[in-house]
Amino acid sequence: MDHGFIEALRASGPHPSLGAHADTYAPIIGSWSGELSRYQDGKSVASATVEAHFGWKRPTSPSAATPGWAGSRNATSLLT
Repeated sequence: MDHGFIEALRASGPHPSLGAHADTYAPIIGSWSGELSRYQDGKSVASATVEAHFGWKRPTSPSAATPGWAGSRNATSLLT
């Protein structure tokens, strides 16, 4: 899979203006994989391998930037 688009949006970390609030998301930043199962009447009826990736991203528009940093390419939000 080509990850060029995702890499173009990736930021190295949260914007400094978020301060300690960015720590809220620190435990989930990274790549995760696992098994998802659906149960019916106590029995597994379907399962699938799942994968999720979380990281910091650059804003995609000036309105998406952190308040006070409108238009800044350094402002970040969570990339999911």
